[in-house]
Amino acid sequence: LHSFGEALPPYVFDQTSSFEGDEQVTESRLPTEVEDKISFIRKGEEAYAQALELVTRIDDVEEDKTFLLAATGTDLGINLLSQAKTIAVALGDGSGGDAKTAVADLTAKSDRVKDLVLRSINAFSQALDHNPNDAGAWCGLGSALVF
Repeated sequence: LHSFGEALPPYVFDQTSSFEGDEQVTESRLPTEVEDKISFIRKGEEAYAQALELVTRIDDVEEDKTFLLAATGTDLGINLLSQAKTIAVALGDGSGGDAKTAVADLTAKSDRVKDLVLRSINAFSQALDHNPNDAGAWCGLGSALVF
């Protein structure tokens, strides 16, 4: 649920949205509604991290353990990438007509985006370590690598 928050417009998360004007956005200060949106998505990151921790404690004889590790790792990676994409859109991700910066430049310009993308790559890679046939993890890893 929280990862899909990326698909919602930022004004949904703004408690005082007026729908007026284009704010000048810098890395150090994103609009409040964007920070609120990221905060909402981050709740999913916390839940997936807790789920991953719980799954690692399952006895190794449990036949579904590798599947569960891969699934939770993939979900964590998707959430991290969703946070990065939300920030990228707020910074002008290079897609669309009035782009402020190219997508490739975002990881160089934004430590926050770079960290989230690298963490998502790590989560997808760990998921693939547990289940090399996990299509979702491969798709996520590809998406993160080209981000």
